[in-house]
Amino acid sequence: MKELLEKTHVKYGLIMSALTAAFILSMHLTGQYTNLKERSPIEFVFIALTPVLVWYFGIRAHKKKLLGKLSWKEGVKEGFLIALVYALTSPFVYLIYYLLINPEIVAFMRQEYGMQTSSLEMVILMDVLVQFFAALVMGTLYGAVIAVFLRTKKKS
Repeated sequence: MKELLEKTHVKYGLIMSALTAAFILSMHLTGQYTNLKERSPIEFVFIALTPVLVWYFGIRAHKKKLLGKLSWKEGVKEGFLIALVYALTSPFVYLIYYLLINPEIVAFMRQEYGMQTSSLEMVILMDVLVQFFAALVMGTLYGAVIAVFLRTKKKS
């Protein structure tokens, strides 16, 4: 278990899930999830900035493990692996929130996904699947862009 947690992509994927849990909880405790049609600027900053920072530090840490030599391909791979860990762990954060902390939010999700006649389980499953694939795609894109800046430049 210790070896698994020492892997850079596992560490940073779990950090992103923990930050997501802290963010959701803080939004809930401050009442910002009561009106989901009006988004908080804090939410935008979290959604836009936090993943970029987590992926940057994760890929940079991986580069340090490789003794400062990182190809673009290795950076993209590490970004994908961080995204995979996040995609596999973050649904549990949302499940806890939907089922234990704020079950009323499922009504909003029903409306957003056009699933008014669907069961609670189907709505949550749809949301978890959307989040899973979005995490994989966006995390891989973050990795690709960040790897451009962190890759080791070839000397000419």
